[in-house]
Amino acid sequence: MKKWLVLMGISLFLLTGCVQNSARDPVTHYLELYRNHSDEVTSSLQTLIRDENLLQEQQDLYELIMKRQYVDLEYKVVNETYNGNQAVITVLITVYDYQHSKDEARKEMEENLSEYTLLDGSINQTKYKDLQLKKMKEEKNRVKYTIDFNVNLQDEEWELVSPDYTVLLKIHGIYDYNED
Repeated sequence: MKKWLVLMGISLFLLTGCVQNSARDPVTHYLELYRNHSDEVTSSLQTLIRDENLLQEQQDLYELIMKRQYVDLEYKVVNETYNGNQAVITVLITVYDYQHSKDEARKEMEENLSEYTLLDGSINQTKYKDLQLKKMKEEKNRVKYTIDFNVNLQDEEWELVSPDYTVLLKIHGIYDYNED
């Protein structure tokens, strides 16, 4: 019995050591920051929203919509490729398809152009943004993306390489897959 307990203890130690030294850890940690609304993610989101040309009410709704995206983000590590001090962690994510919402809003606006056109002939951006946000809030469709995260071993610790803009668009569900 003692041998079995010792063997279990050694196995648990080895498994724990392997888990802590895995390149997948910084990737899953990064995605969990989104799911758990970390201060860093929330602050970045608020900065992004402030940079948009939105009314305060629209900013508040947009933040709620994106927080829903983050909480409901699903992911699964599907592959790990190691090459010395570098690794590529392939993750399948599932997010709300806010690109679909934006496409639907654009179609509706184009079909009812007179309702969205100002006297000078320009588009009423406030009304159009309201429509986009309404569609995003109601979005039920989900989309899956395969994302490769690059990770480097630095001082015996795996560190995530900052994801590029396309990866961020996919996480936010606003990647324009129509352009692929």
